[in-house]
Formats: sequence, structure tokens, C-alpha cells
Amino acid sequence: MPLVHYASSDEDDNAPSSAAPARKRRKLPALPQTYEAVIDDPSAHQGRRRSRPYVDGDYNAHVYLTLDLPPSLRPVLASLLGAARARLAARHPTLDLVAIPHDTLHVSLTHPFPLRRSQIAEFTADLARALAHARRFRLSLASVKAYHNGARFGGDGHGGRAFLSLRVGAGAAEMSKLLDRIHPLLERLHRPLYHTDPEFHTSVAWCLFPSSETVAPPAAGTDDIVARHNDDGYSNGSNGRDKDGVANNGEDGDDDAPDLADDVSPLMPLVPALDIEFTPRVVKHQPPGGWTVAAVLLKVGKTVMSIPLL
Repeated sequence: MPLVHYASSDEDDNAPSSAAPARKRRKLPALPQTYEAVIDDPSAHQGRRRSRPYVDGDYNAHVYLTLDLPPSLRPVLASLLGAARARLAARHPTLDLVAIPHDTLHVSLTHPFPLRRSQIAEFTADLARALAHARRFRLSLASVKAYHNGARFGGDGHGGRAFLSLRVGAGAAEMSKLLDRIHPLLERLHRPLYHTDPEFHTSVAWCLFPSSETVAPPAAGTDDIVARHNDDGYSNGSNGRDKDGVANNGEDGDDDAPDLADDVSPLMPLVPALDIEFTPRVVKHQPPGGWTVAAVLLKVGKTVMSIPLL
């Protein structure tokens, strides 16, 4: 009987293998060196936070008016800001009133709202058609006011801001008519509407409310004390509703219970005296008869388009 033949190790090494060759793993493409993740960093925006998360492909849009700032009005606004800062510091040493730098005054006709790239051209054309028969008008600033945004009433966002502003007097009725033309376009896109009963205004400075998760909503009957405001991508939008802000609750360190206005906003107690002192000066240094509003502006991203009025 022949011996059983066993293959040698050399033969095993040379024998063809029936196993499939291992697949090489594909490497994912590397991110470009210029790629930067979008991070909401309040420290880079003076404590402000985005009211909605960043979405790639969205462009922030805003419809508004501009008023040229007369040279004689600049020192009046600077004095107003200085007086407000001094009085705010006396009551709330930790709060800083930040000037809003601009060469022209802005009066909003919408909250900031997002547009997709594919929607920009159509919305621009629709807005131009909606305003095609709107006529130019005169506008004046009437009084010093404080306005507020943020989520201190249980809305979206963190904290909120108080704005030192000048309210529109003459021209408010014409601006309301412009809203009647603009709101249907926003509704069609399911975008936030401006306030249903707005006080049009231009803001000259703001201060940030301290963020708090435990601030209680205001007592019933205080709605008339808190004016509403929304002006940029870091403010809170509203879907036809107002996102008002409860202010600092006695954070000036006083042992005495704050009065109602101080409990609602750190700026509210300052407004009556500032209004008496500065409104006559603001009125005096406006253009005679007010400004002529001859165009509505649409800003999308960094691009500004002007829509003329008749």
C-alpha cells in the first residue's frame, strides 16, 4: 500500500488561492482647507445669539427704509446716547449700552427672514410688483422710546435685548400701507410677519439682557409697558406673534423692590426724562418737514436692492 502523500509547505506557498482578494477601502474626500463650521459664538457678536440655527444655502433678508442722517442731528444722537449710558450705569452697572453705528437711520418693514438661493429672484420681482403703485411720502421722528426683543416671555432664543429708539410720527400710516403689500408675500413663503400693530422706529443703541432660564413672565396688564422690536439675524422672529422680552429683575443690587417699569426693562425708567430732554432737539434737527421716503430697500445677504416709489 502506497504511503499517503502530504503536500509540503513549499507547495502550499505556491498553490493558487481560491479566496477573493481583499477590497481596498476608499478614502473619503478631505474637506477643503477653507472650510469652516458655522458656530454660534455670542462672544463674537457682543453677547448676541442667533434666533434660528444657521442653514447652508439660506440668505438673511430684510425689507426696510433708510433716512439720511443730517450732520446737525449727529451730535444730538451722541448726546442722547451719552445721557442714556450714564443713567443706565447708575441703575445697572453691569449693563453696557452699545451704539448702533450707521451713516443712515434704518426703519424696518419686516423682521429678518431666510430666503433660499432659488427664492431670491422671484421674491425680489414679487416685491417690486407689490410696490409698483406705492407712492413716496414724508416721514418724521416723534419721540424717544424703548423697544425689546428676546425670549424672556417663554419664546425662542436666549436672553433678549432692549433698544433705545426714536419712534416714527408722520409717515406711520403710509408705512402700514406698505406692510399691507408686503405681508402677503411673506405669508406665501411661510415667513414671519412684522407686528400686527407696529410702532415703526429707528434704533440708535441696545443693551443685552442677562440670560436666564428662570425669569417669570410679566404680570397681567404690563403689555403696554413693553414695546416690541426686532431688527437683525440675532433677534427673534415671530410668526405673526410678538416675541417680547422681560427685562432685568432688580439686578442693580438694590435691596428695594424695583418698580414695575424697572422690573420689565432696565431702559424703561430712563425713557420719560430722555424723551422730555431730547425729543425737541431731535425734531429741531430733522430735515424741514421730515424726510422724503422715495424707495424701499431689500437686503439679501450682502446685496442691497432699491425699489423706487412713485
